[in-house]
Amino acid sequence: MELEAPCADSADGSATDGRSLRWIALKADGTAPEGRFAHSACDVEGRRVFIFGGCDTKQLFDDLWELHYASGTGCKWSLLSMNGFAPTARMGHSMTYLRHCSSLLAFGGFANGKQSQAAYSAEVGRDA
Repeated sequence: MELEAPCADSADGSATDGRSLRWIALKADGTAPEGRFAHSACDVEGRRVFIFGGCDTKQLFDDLWELHYASGTGCKWSLLSMNGFAPTARMGHSMTYLRHCSSLLAFGGFANGKQSQAAYSAEVGRDA
């Protein structure tokens, strides 16, 4: 059985539909993040994926992106603005969603030319 993915038919990214285990090209509105590796990505309640940091061949990133899926409207990329303090650019870190406080938790990685032991939290709220 094949499913039509909610964000299918574009070269903006890839996804698996979970049943047929086949990759499907995503179609998403908005501007996607620059290509990168060693970033973190975290699913939030099945409707949002957050991507933080990482690097390309020239620089580390400190940006936070959201790929949001809303039933009937498809996928949309958004670059999020952080209020107040934000972690320094980093790569190779981990990130998870803490459901009880609706927050992302990022830990470690490589930042400022050295291995980091820092942990950071950002409240992202619940999806409406």
